[in-house]
Parts: sequence; C-alpha cells; structure tokens
Amino acid sequence: MKFKGFGTETWLVVVLVAIVAFVYLYSGAPKPTTPDRTSPSTVATPQPTALATATNVPAGAYEFTTFSVIDGALSVYSEPVAVSCGDGVCSASETCGACEADCGCTEDEFCSGSGLCKPEEICGDGVCSNTERLRKTCAFDCGCSSSEVLDYASGSCVLKASISDAKAQQVAEAYLKKNDQKSVVLRVDDGTYKGDGIKEVLADCRAYTGYYCYRRIIVDSAGKILEVASTK
Repeated sequence: MKFKGFGTETWLVVVLVAIVAFVYLYSGAPKPTTPDRTSPSTVATPQPTALATATNVPAGAYEFTTFSVIDGALSVYSEPVAVSCGDGVCSASETCGACEADCGCTEDEFCSGSGLCKPEEICGDGVCSNTERLRKTCAFDCGCSSSEVLDYASGSCVLKASISDAKAQQVAEAYLKKNDQKSVVLRVDDGTYKGDGIKEVLADCRAYTGYYCYRRIIVDSAGKILEVASTK
C-alpha cells in the first residue's frame, strides 16, 4: 500500500522515530516532571553549626560577636566579649542611665527614664511633648484644664477662683458706684494674683476721667477686692 507523495526513504524515517519513542517510554528512563507549586518547598535549609563553645566564662555582662561563613553549609562561630562600663564603647546592653561614661547624651539631649537619649525638651518652645503633658511640667506649651488658669509668673496651672463671674462683677460694680459712678464694667476674666486664682474685672472709666482710662479690679474667691489698678 502506498500513499501519494511518500517514498521509501520517508517511510523508513517514520518507522525509526516510532521505535525510538517506544523505547524511551518503556525503558524506565526518568521522565520530566512539572513542579507542584501548591506544596511547600522541600529544599533543606542549612542549619547553624557551632564550631566553638565558650566554657569557664566568669560571671558578668557579655555580648556575642557572630561570624558567618558560607562554605557549602552555614557555619557560625560566637565569641563572648566582656562588657565593662568605662571602656569607651556604648554596648547594646548599656544605657545612658546605667553607664553615662560610655553612653552619655549630648548637650541638647537628656537621658529618659527608659535609658535612651532624647532631644532636650524646652518649656516655652510651643511644643507639648509627652513628658511635659504627662508630668504637667510646662503649662506654657500644654495649657491648662478647664478648671485651671495659667499663672504666667510661675508657668504652672492653678485652680480658678471659685467665685462666679456674675458675683465678681457685682463686687466690682459696688466699688465703682462708691468711687466713680460713671465707670462701666466691660468684662470679667479668670487670672492669677500672687499664685492664686482670681477674677479680673475690667471697667471703662473714660466717662469718669474724661480721657483714655481703664480700671482693673482684682477679686478673690471670697469676694474681696485685692487690688485696683488704672491704665492711663
């Protein structure tokens, strides 16, 4: 039986290819496989091998310097190095609090409670740091609570005067009525006087004096006038 276009040499090539394929498939030769990408890799990870072990090491603080050498497998060599405060080296186990000689802070830093050097906190720089806020050490930067008022003389917060604004105004108006009837109360503010919370009553006295004039009347929590000052 012959097919048009195929000669004897062509048929010989086809037969040889079929024989080679049959031998390859059934001879037990290793077959190419497709990696299973759904399962984890089974490649072994090199494990550290200690080449030396420190023995008879005196009690104390030590740090370990580790050297890794890749030579077919991962090898590790560790050697204990004694840590001594004052050796001029700020080791990882030392802090500015425990060893200022080695780990001291710079002039613009301070040693925090955790033993770390942090930027110096300057009261009045307009930045309320966590330390200033938690310790309430700088009211200029962190302000005061709603029940307190800033005492500019000391830079601390003091309790506001317990007297109400309305009562303080009545006390001031009674004083003005007795001394200059034409003065008018403008407003009442919280303030401090010699470290205590007070009420500052501001009155316009221009109608009384005939020129630019304001009176500042200081009233304490008990309703007592502590001071009367005039601006001219």
